[in-house]
Amino acid sequence: MLEQAGLRVIRLQDVLVLDIEDRPGALADLYARLHAIPEYSSVHFAYLTTRGQIVMGIDPPDQLDTVRDALAAGSGGSG
Repeated sequence: MLEQAGLRVIRLQDVLVLDIEDRPGALADLYARLHAIPEYSSVHFAYLTTRGQIVMGIDPPDQLDTVRDALAAGSGGSG
């Protein structure tokens, strides 16, 4: 679909999609929880959706499931 629009796809990456509260400090709280997860290294990119979610590409990408599970288990997450 992107190629049909004339855009070149360089790579595909799975992302972390989380609900995030619309309040001051919500992103800082999420980053603090991410940094508490040993398998997490950094955020490569992040953007907000119009549905109150944050989409994040994390490094290392192969730890996405581990980080997602840790957030769901209570060491992080938002919402």
